[in-house]
Amino acid sequence: LTAFRGRGGSGAPAESEPIKIPPRPKLLLKLFPVSVEMLHRLKEKAMEDGKIKKCTSFEVVTAHLWRARSLALEMPSDEI
Repeated sequence: LTAFRGRGGSGAPAESEPIKIPPRPKLLLKLFPVSVEMLHRLKEKAMEDGKIKKCTSFEVVTAHLWRARSLALEMPSDEI
């Protein structure tokens, strides 16, 4: 894919110079089925120590995925 941009700033018509636009990366779609029971278990686990009083389904699923990613990357436990 090529786009054009003008050169010069004198007010005269600009010559066109092509610029190369890099191709878009291919995206990967992954689906992770999450049951209602799993959501309840994740919420109970998140709130079991009493520090968190309320959390959304989005928050617990995101936290669960972040923890799994962190463990897979072998991040230090204080960063998980």
